[in-house]
Order: sequence, then structure tokens, then C-alpha cells
Amino acid sequence: MLIGAPCWTQKYPFYALGIIAGIARDSGVSCIIYDMNIEFYSYLIEDDKKKWDDNIVTQWAGDVLPAALIKEHRNWINEYLSSTIEDPNIKLVCFSVNTYTRYFSNYAAAFIKSIQPELPIMFGGVDCFIGEHNKKFLTEKNCDIICQGEGEICFRDYLEEFRKTGDYRNNVKGFAYLNRDGSLTDNGEPELPKLRDRDVPLPDYSQFDFSKYTEKGSVPLFSSRGCINRCNFCSESPNFKYFRFRKAENIFNELKHTYSYAIKVHTVPTFHFADSLVNGNIKELEKFCDMIIESGLVIKWGGQAAIRPQMTSSLLEKMARSGFSSFFWGMESASANVLKLMNKPNDIALFERILKDCNKFGITNNTPTIVGYPGETPQDVAVTLNFILKNRKRTCFTLPGLALARKKSPLYDRYSEFGLKEAREYAWETVDGKNTIQVRVFRRFLFFQACFNESFSLDNLVDYEEIAPLDMNAQVVAKDYINILYELARMTGTTGMFKIFLRTLSNMPDGITEITIKPSLVGSNYQKIKRQAKILLQLVKRREEESEKVSKTSIPVESDDLADDFKKYFNLNKNTRQGRLIVYKLTLDIFKAVYESTCDIGNGS
Repeated sequence: MLIGAPCWTQKYPFYALGIIAGIARDSGVSCIIYDMNIEFYSYLIEDDKKKWDDNIVTQWAGDVLPAALIKEHRNWINEYLSSTIEDPNIKLVCFSVNTYTRYFSNYAAAFIKSIQPELPIMFGGVDCFIGEHNKKFLTEKNCDIICQGEGEICFRDYLEEFRKTGDYRNNVKGFAYLNRDGSLTDNGEPELPKLRDRDVPLPDYSQFDFSKYTEKGSVPLFSSRGCINRCNFCSESPNFKYFRFRKAENIFNELKHTYSYAIKVHTVPTFHFADSLVNGNIKELEKFCDMIIESGLVIKWGGQAAIRPQMTSSLLEKMARSGFSSFFWGMESASANVLKLMNKPNDIALFERILKDCNKFGITNNTPTIVGYPGETPQDVAVTLNFILKNRKRTCFTLPGLALARKKSPLYDRYSEFGLKEAREYAWETVDGKNTIQVRVFRRFLFFQACFNESFSLDNLVDYEEIAPLDMNAQVVAKDYINILYELARMTGTTGMFKIFLRTLSNMPDGITEITIKPSLVGSNYQKIKRQAKILLQLVKRREEESEKVSKTSIPVESDDLADDFKKYFNLNKNTRQGRLIVYKLTLDIFKAVYESTCDIGNGS
């Protein structure tokens, strides 16, 4: 018996269950599938008498702990689980477990054990891989055995051995189990295929009701395992060892097989590729597109992709003709410095070209960002914010993610090399104290505004008054915001951006003791800097008002006195391009001088 527990996506069937059911079918083993995930989701919707309910959607997104769902709906859950084990012929119960389904899977397994303690329970999935939750599942004693590798590789051998002996304890590689005396036996990881081909059996979807899923006619698929990149923050390569791809023929055969299920509920089935990237092998990708085009199948498909120069305009055009409709790009950051720290070989100029081509061919772009990576500076934040604001119409920027030190990633395993105090997945902190959870949460707030707030722009950024009520360390956040605004002002070269910078600085709380604009400039007299910022801001506003009444003639800079230059030429040059550049340079230079306490315009002139 296979069970897919909540809280996984309700858009399409549980892919892992289909694959394992396909292996059981090919091995001559009868199999019952329970997609508890979609059944529970459907129950919640029906219970509230609405097709959609914001509270349910929020819970499903993980904002409310699964524990709250179990507490509120325990009776339904227990009755459902009781009904799954009524068949006396069930010899083995298997759960597909990941981070999102872990809590429910543990609860469901414990409940089944309370009714049938002798019925063996297996956990499998990425959460069971070595280095992940792995053997903790066994020590928690809700399951008896775990598959700690890719199920498509080793589950067939396990079934054969289980059929022969009837004992879930065997020596098949890739599994670990509890002995009767409570000790653990670990058979190690499964051997990976020697070839880089990764062909798999056809999934069995015969027991799934496709009409129950929220994206009608949507089906998961995958083209590869592992990744061609070795990003320092990612555990994909450590988990899957090396990149392995499926042949185009094998993927296409599965697509046609699954199409026969999906077409019953939608005229244009959609295939969601669930692997790390669809463009790891360009040759097979192009062959796959050709096969779809030649078949005449009308479908949509999409998936994650790496930013690669091989993604030419002609290839993107062919992908669009094959029905490819949506990319999920692994950009993470627009800063070359951060990308280098991540060991991510992205070319942002190339990415902008790819985005333009995708827009031309009608392909939707989705681009995630990672906020607060170790070594990320305010200048790096400014670069990515500027990129987001420039490209919001070309791509949908997804919910920004905090930089995590995932287990098994280089960032976690070699945390000291990256300047972290200790190995912690979420609330890590750098040794120098500059990157804390407060800093990252604040930067994510800015990224969120840039991604989803249409009124947020370089001319209309967040005022400090909007930030102050947030539950953050005020001094840490204030320093970080000033640094980011300063870098945006330098980068964009607009007086408007500099005004925002000055206005924000002048409104900062009095408790801040220092602001670091550049590593070489550390202000010691914050109150003086803040006072000068207010004066300079008033001067900018007054000159802007006066500039509407005077000539736009461009006059070259003559004086070495920055303050005099500013006062003399601002009203004359503001509305010309050359004038704006002069004004911008002068205002920055004046502030720098104020900042270093070598120039004083505090007399209000």
C-alpha cells in the first residue's frame, strides 16, 4: 500500500506514488494507492462550502503548522487512515516523505502502528536520504524501514527479496531498518547506474482521479537527476551524486502514456517537470522538442532551468513550438559578487537576452531570488533590487527566499569557510555580525516590495516609517537600509534616488550610533550627519522648485568648492541630462564631505 500524506501540492498527482506503483506493476506485485494529500485537501474545501478559501490555501502553503490541521481535523484523519488498512492482504505500507509531508507522515504511521503494530511501514523520498532526516525516522519508531536512495533504482530489488522471504529486513543496498531488539541495520546507499542514462519505468496512474486536482490535466514528469552546477548553498548534487539524464525517447514515451490520463479532464494537458533543470542536456532537450512537434500533440510543459549560453534564440523558439510555456530560472542574485560566492556560473547580461527572447516567443518566466547570502553586501542588494525593478515586466519574480544553509550543502558542511559562526540551517549568523537573521528578513522585505508592490520603484521606495513597525532590530535594519539606499543612489545616478536616501537618513531613529556608507568610511558623529542630511534635503527641494523658473542653460563647473558649485548650478542645470549628472555628482560629493566632517553646509545657506 502506498500513501501520499499532506501537505504536498494539490495541483497534480503524487509523482513518486505513480513511479513506485509502476515498479510494483512491472514486478507483478498488487498495489493500492491512497493519495491522502488530495483527499484531505478536498475535504477541507468541501467542509467550508467553498471551492477556494484563503485560510486553507495559507495553511497548505505551510504558514500554519500541520499540527494545527491535525488537531482541528483529527477525527476525519483517523477515520481515513483506519479505512486504508482494512484490507487483510496488505503486507507493506510505504510513505513518500519530503520536508512538507514529514509531520503528517509521522502522525499517520504512528496511528497505523497503534492499530496494527506488526504491519511493516517504510518511508522513502528525499527526506530519507543520508544526511537528511534519514535514520531519525527509525529512532522515532514510527516506521520500520527507510529507503535512503532513489526508489527507482533500488525498490524493484527490495520487492523481489520481500516476496521471497516475507521479511522486510533484508540486505538490499539502499535500505536501513529496525531490528527486533531495537538496533539499526544500515545496508548503505544503492549503487548508481554506471551510465549517465536515467531511464525509468512508466508510472501507474490508474488509481488516481485526475478530476480532483486543482490544475485540471496537469501531470508531473522529470528528465534528469542531479544538477550540472555545484552551488554552495544547494544539497541537490550531494544527494544525487552526479548529473544523470533520461533519453528523449524515454521521456516522450512517458509523456504519451500519461497524456492518455490527463486528456480525459482537459483538452490541453500540462506537464510539470519536477527535476532541477530541464536543460542539463541540450541535445536530448532539443530531440525531445522535435518529437513533440512531429507527434502533433497539443500540450503545455514547463520546468526549472539553468542560465546557459546554449539557450539560443532558435532553441527557445523551438521549445515554444513544442508547447513549452513556463521557465523557472535559477538566477538567485543579479550580483556578480554573490554569484561567485555561491559558485553559480550565471551571466546576468545573458539572462536579460534570454528573458527578451522568451517574451518574444510567448514563454512565461519565473525567477526566484535568494536573500542574504553570506558575503552579500548592501551594494549587492542594490544591484539585485535594481535588476528586479528593471525586469519586472519580463519575468515574474517569485517569493524571495532567505539564504539557508541546507544540510549536506557546502555552506552547511564547511560553514567556517563561509564566515558562519556555526552550522545552522535557518538562523545562522556571520562571525563579523553583519549578516544576521534580522538583516536577512529585512532584505527579504525589500525584495518582496520590489517583486510584488507595483508602486515600489526607484522614485518611490519604502519610507523608514513603514519599516519601523516591523519586528526587527531597529539599529541593524536602519544601518542596512541606509547602506542599500546609498548604493542605489550611486548606481542609478538620479537626484530623486539621492533625495530618498537623504530623506530616509534624516528620519532614522536617534539611537543609532554609527552608519557605514563604505567600508572605509565609518561615521562617528551620527547626529551631525543626520542634521546635515536634513539641511541638504531642504536645499535640494528648494532648488528643484526654483529650477522651474530659470534657464536650462548648461554651465560648466568652475569652482572647487563643492557646496558653492551645488548652489550655483543646481537651479540652472537640473532639467538637462548633463545638469542632472553634475547635480548628482555634487550631491554625492557634498554628502561624502559632510560624512567625513571636512565640509560644513550646516549654516543653512
